[in-house]
Amino acid sequence: MRTTLFILTIIISTSCISQDKEKLKIFEKYEDSLATLRELTLHAKSDVKRAEFNQAFLSVFKSILSQDASYEFNFNDIPAIGDLRSPDNAFRMITWNMPLNNRTHKYFCLLQVHVKGSKDYALYELIDKSDEITRPLNRQLDHTKWFGALYSDIIVVKKKGKTYYTLLGWDGNDQFTTKKIIEVLYFTSSNKPKFGAQIFKLSKRSPRRIIFEYAEEVTMSLKWEEKRNQIVFDHLSPTEDDLKGVRMYYLPDMSFDALELQKGNWVYVSDVDIRIKKGKYDEHYNDPKQLKGSEK
Repeated sequence: MRTTLFILTIIISTSCISQDKEKLKIFEKYEDSLATLRELTLHAKSDVKRAEFNQAFLSVFKSILSQDASYEFNFNDIPAIGDLRSPDNAFRMITWNMPLNNRTHKYFCLLQVHVKGSKDYALYELIDKSDEITRPLNRQLDHTKWFGALYSDIIVVKKKGKTYYTLLGWDGNDQFTTKKIIEVLYFTSSNKPKFGAQIFKLSKRSPRRIIFEYAEEVTMSLKWEEKRNQIVFDHLSPTEDDLKGVRMYYLPDMSFDALELQKGNWVYVSDVDIRIKKGKYDEHYNDPKQLKGSEK
């Protein structure tokens, strides 16, 4: 009897390993197709062709992420995308941009969310509506109306029994300015994503998100310093006093500020004594200048 059980265990284990290998091979083939479509998108000469290739890329990716076991597969060989999982493994965000010839960007995100009490994942496509969003600092958004960005970090924040995810993002914006974004993602009781929450405590206001805008040709650091319990960032100042408010003339001034996590809130701290390294998206995700040069 024991011998029979032992043999059955080996057969079942071997079968599972074989099935896992088959699934891996299938996803690897999918990844090859996605990588090809992404390359075609990035190197297309016109916005029309770029949009066509990107739509095909999006459609194929949605189909793949709707399949069982896709959450466990790492898409490491697709150029110029971000693939992040939350520290508590509650969700996964795959983000990418589509650079346009006028040096603006459209952003895309597929969000896989673990369905509580099951092994399943819900899939949401985030729709970039940043061009249409008025008063973005104070707006509460959802997956149908998203302030698009590429994310480099996810920080878990607990407040009054609710979980908020702080996202650090980059937006190439246009030929004049770049943006860095501190966004907040949370989920409703029905597991739907929402963006924007008043967990920021600045000196005179409590916005739902924070957006930094500065000169396109410079780099701004924005980094989560876990040991300090702070998000540390360059302080931005205009090159001349009379240019205050004209963001294309704002540069890092060699000083640093921070948002410190205190009882579930991000509290502003000025003039932090620290020197930080460049973040993941401090350099252009896809340099529009290089893209434009390749089209000549």
